[in-house]
Amino acid sequence: VEEYKRPKFQVQIDAPETAAKLGGSVKLRGKATAYTGASTDDAKVSWRVVREVQYPVWWFWRCWWMPPQQPSGQEIAHGTTVTDAAGVVDVELTAKPDRSVSQESEPTFRYTLYADVTDTTGETRSAQRSIHIGYTALTASMSAEKWLTTDQPVEIRVRTTTLDGEGQKAQGVLKIYAVKQPNRVSAAPLPGRGSRYRAGQVPASDPTNPNSWPLGELVYETDFETDASGNAVISDELANGIYRAQLETTDRFGKAVTAQLPVQVLDPNATKLTLKLPDLYASPAESPVPGEEYLAIWGSGYESARAFVEVVHRGKLLQSYWTDPTATQASIKQQITEAMRGGFTVRTT
Repeated sequence: VEEYKRPKFQVQIDAPETAAKLGGSVKLRGKATAYTGASTDDAKVSWRVVREVQYPVWWFWRCWWMPPQQPSGQEIAHGTTVTDAAGVVDVELTAKPDRSVSQESEPTFRYTLYADVTDTTGETRSAQRSIHIGYTALTASMSAEKWLTTDQPVEIRVRTTTLDGEGQKAQGVLKIYAVKQPNRVSAAPLPGRGSRYRAGQVPASDPTNPNSWPLGELVYETDFETDASGNAVISDELANGIYRAQLETTDRFGKAVTAQLPVQVLDPNATKLTLKLPDLYASPAESPVPGEEYLAIWGSGYESARAFVEVVHRGKLLQSYWTDPTATQASIKQQITEAMRGGFTVRTT
C-alpha cells in the first residue's frame, strides 16, 4: 500500500458497561488510538445515532395481512465533539422507543452509533456500534423442517436468546393447535398486487391464507426448558393437517415473551389432499444428488382436480403426464443420474 494511504490510527467503540433500558440513558465510549500505541487526542468527532425496528420472525405470520417488510432506520440524535487527552470520547443518548410500534408485537429496537473521527492531520477513520433494546429482555423463536409427514414425529426446535442473540436458559409452555380450515377452497389473488386490505378493513381471517385461520382444538401441550445455550427440541406425532404452535415464556423480569410457528403435516401415502388449499407442492429435498430418487407431492384441496406434470433437464423433456383426476394428491418421482448435475425443473400446471 502506498505510504500516503496507510492508516495512522484506528477507532473502537465499546459496548455499554451497564445494560441499557428502553427509554433510559445509554453511554457509549469510543477511543482513537494511533498504531504506534499513542492516543489520538484533540480529534474532531462527528457522530449520529440511527434507530431501527426489528420484529420477531413470527410477527409476519401473525400479522398475515401486511407485506413482510422492515421499516427503514430513523436518525434520532447527532452531534460533534473532540477526543480528550487519552483519545477517548463519550456519547450519551436516550434510547427512545418508536411509539408507533405496538408493544404487543414484541419489537426490538437497534440503536447504531456511527462515528467519524478526524485527527489534526485531516485523516478520517470511522467506527460503529449497535445495541439492541426492547420491552422484554428475552426473545424466543421456533423452527421446524419444511417437510413434515405422518411417517415420523414432528420436531420443533425452540430457541431463547438475549436481544443480542446470545443463548439464554428459559422455561415455558409450548402448545400446538389444529387450525379451523374454511368450508371451501378459495384461490389466492394473483401475485404482485400488494396487500388487498386497508387499515381498519382487515377481516378476521382470509380463506386463502392458512396463517390467518382461527385456532381450533388443542392437540398437544408440554412444558419445556431450554439449555444454557438457549436450545430445546420438542417432538410429537401429529396427524395429517395444518397446525399452529404457540410458545409462552417470561424474561428475567417476569415479562411475557411469546412465539408462533405454522406447521403443516402431510400424509405421503394419501390419494386425497385434506387441506383446504387450491394448490400444494412439497418436497423433502431441494438438492438431491446422483443416485437418489427425487420425490415431491402435488395436491389440491378441491374435490376434483388434476395436474399436468413436466420434468425438464437442459431443454429435454424427461417426463410429462396428467395426474389421476380421481386423486387430488399424487407423488412425483424422478431418478437422479450423474448427467443431471446442474439441476432440473419440475412444473405442475
